[in-house]
Amino acid sequence: MAQYINDPVPKYRQEDLNKTTKDLHGYVTGLSDQLQYLLANLDADNIPELPDIIKRLTDAEGNITNFEVTAEGIRVQVQNNKGDIANLVIRADKLSSQITQTEQGLGSKIEQTASQIRTEVNNVKNGLSSQITQTASEIRTQVANNKGEISSLRQTANSLSVQVSNNSNSISSLRITANGIESRVSDLNGKYSSLKQTVDGFDFTGMVTFRDLNRELESYPTNRDLERGRTIIDGGCIQTGQIDVDYIYLHDQMEVFDGRYSGGYIGFCRGYSDEGVGVMNSRSTGQCICTNGGAKLAYGDRKYLGVSRHNIFASEEIYVESDRRVKEDIRYDLGEYEAFYRALKPCTYLLRRRDSGRRHTGFIAQEMEQALLDAGKTGMDFAAYGCDEEATVYGTEEKGLYRVRYAELVALNTAMVQKLMQRVDALEKELEKLRGGEQNGI
Repeated sequence: MAQYINDPVPKYRQEDLNKTTKDLHGYVTGLSDQLQYLLANLDADNIPELPDIIKRLTDAEGNITNFEVTAEGIRVQVQNNKGDIANLVIRADKLSSQITQTEQGLGSKIEQTASQIRTEVNNVKNGLSSQITQTASEIRTQVANNKGEISSLRQTANSLSVQVSNNSNSISSLRITANGIESRVSDLNGKYSSLKQTVDGFDFTGMVTFRDLNRELESYPTNRDLERGRTIIDGGCIQTGQIDVDYIYLHDQMEVFDGRYSGGYIGFCRGYSDEGVGVMNSRSTGQCICTNGGAKLAYGDRKYLGVSRHNIFASEEIYVESDRRVKEDIRYDLGEYEAFYRALKPCTYLLRRRDSGRRHTGFIAQEMEQALLDAGKTGMDFAAYGCDEEATVYGTEEKGLYRVRYAELVALNTAMVQKLMQRVDALEKELEKLRGGEQNGI
């Protein structure tokens, strides 16, 4: 057992170096044995205050340091006189640290394990907090405030997701992968809109609004209630100012509105006896329908005007505007047209591009023009014929197609017949006179 040495340090004697060396060796050996004994017996049994000395250190200013070592790990805490605290815990499965500033209401934490690292920063006074969690497969971040608003970010090797929510449970989310981008906005009432983008295009759910804030159309010929430079698209409607397209594909009908009320339909329409592309009012009474067999303008099922491949037809006679109030320079003497009338050449003919083989009666427009010229008249004197300089003759590239208004001949026919009837009346009177004279023996 080591013993306490109270001997002074041996003196150095130059004249006897061997003795000096032996004395120093014995002294050092004794000190070594005494130090080993002291270290071996330095414990709580010999020094009762040792655990508290090791665990807790304080000073006159109120600063405190706590240190604790156990078989499970090490715990250190440092606190100043302002109440600020720093903690450190070391264990085999976890390393964590925390710092708190009481007056500022600030705090931060770091916790590390073999599988993850988690950090957190809080501002208690302002109700703010942020968190970051990192693992081998993902990174998560979150920021929140005292209004209940939270934003979070999640990143993995194959995706990136963002979500923002508020205290009314409205949520916006965005997810990005190598295959596409998806975004969604929803609320507590179940309403939502979403957008999905892939290499094949865009998939919308909800209403889409396009705005052009840099310029306005000089003329805006559509619904006045729509704002300039705005287009709204939802699953059943497009609202915009002007549409300029090269091709429109309509399935069934497109309804047309004037403000709040429906005006009718454009597109594939079904009439009373026809179906095809056309325009129809909201009650289907007014119709304009084009089919492969022709076109039909109708009101209800009794009044109609139509055009087929070979005919123009109507359900009744057609009225032509003939009110005196829309006419001027009215002349009743048509005698000056007698020479022209006599020169007309009624004929029969077959129409080209027709396969019926039926003969028609009428006039040749060029011959009617020549008869008018021979009678000293021009086209200004008689509107029954005319020439469309831009129209193309059927089956050719020649322009200038002559046409006849046969209704214009009705009045001329009437005038000529009336004149003939007057002559017949005069001749009948002369004949009666002659017959009366014969009876009287004259």
